[in-house]
Amino acid sequence: MPGTMSTKAGLAVAIATVAAGVLLLIPALGRYCASCVTERSVYPFTVMMTAYTTYAGLAAGLVLVASLGRLLGRLDDKWTSHILWASLGLLVAAWITVFLDLGRPDHAAWLLLNWQSSSRVAWMPVFYAVLVLPLLVILIGYVRGDNTRYPKALLVAAIAAAVLLEVNLGSVFGFAVGVPAWSGLYPAFSFLVAGVAGGAAAAALLAPLGAKLHGSSGKPPVRPLASLAAGAMVLYLIVECWRLLQADYYPGLRSFYEVVGAGIWLELGLMVATVALLLLAYAARSYRVLAVASVILLVSLVAAKHSFIIHGQEARLESQLVAPVNPYKVLYEGTAYHVSGADAAGVAAALLLGLGVFALGEVLLALEPGEKPARMFLFRSIGGKS
Repeated sequence: MPGTMSTKAGLAVAIATVAAGVLLLIPALGRYCASCVTERSVYPFTVMMTAYTTYAGLAAGLVLVASLGRLLGRLDDKWTSHILWASLGLLVAAWITVFLDLGRPDHAAWLLLNWQSSSRVAWMPVFYAVLVLPLLVILIGYVRGDNTRYPKALLVAAIAAAVLLEVNLGSVFGFAVGVPAWSGLYPAFSFLVAGVAGGAAAAALLAPLGAKLHGSSGKPPVRPLASLAAGAMVLYLIVECWRLLQADYYPGLRSFYEVVGAGIWLELGLMVATVALLLLAYAARSYRVLAVASVILLVSLVAAKHSFIIHGQEARLESQLVAPVNPYKVLYEGTAYHVSGADAAGVAAALLLGLGVFALGEVLLALEPGEKPARMFLFRSIGGKS
């Protein structure tokens, strides 16, 4: 477990993180040039979508892990509060990514003004609201010091909301028209199990960091997080293997794996190695092994999600998908996707701003058991614990 940090040093880190995120927003705005928009015509979903689904999926996964762990008695209030606060920070990162990807923030109003019940995208704000409500109630309970009084129904509601968010996020792809590699139930289920695995890995990295910024110490919950991550990753691997078998029967899916090439075996190899490390961390109760496994797990999941999104679109260029003429091949043959500097800046800016919110809350709020807010019913003393 890393050492503690003084409140003023933690505040300096939080402010510097937010400032770096704000500065990166400047080059991120370069993605709205006319040529950039035209370039994205063949790839409407870019690395920004990879980042958005990653941040949102991890946020919902953190809620699932914290709520399940607390409900089953595997996590105490100390670590539950840090994990739930981390989920709110990643939700902020996801929302910033969405606004950047829309081009203009006012475009988001159309999701409400022209709401369509048949659209999976239109349901995302609904599920965000359903998720954030119990999350905030539980967090406020921790901050106010009455964390043991909230009903377990709130945890159940948070779990249900997180599951709905993950499944609906995957269904945005599963119900998409014109991308054969995305269609079906696979995206919904894979997003859900990846969310649990990624949430446990993110919790293993962010919760101890939050405790350090908060100025507290304690041994992280190695076994609960390792077991959740390992179980979810085994399910994920089973689903991936099943999908590989399906490729023999579905041309669109076969084209996807032809585009991915040997990369799929690298991704699966990393995931198998992660499961082995997680089991070792569980057996040895080693936080260091859990931290290494968590980093590899997150890298493999992000790589898999990016491959799913980008290569799924590239597979449309294969001539055998549409007969006698594939319009995507006629219009865009030879086009290759690359991550622009503006997009990379946007992805980093959103993450830094989300982590900045997480760090500020860890420094300023009375998140741990036994603390009482000293100011405005929420904030603790800047000099330390009140």
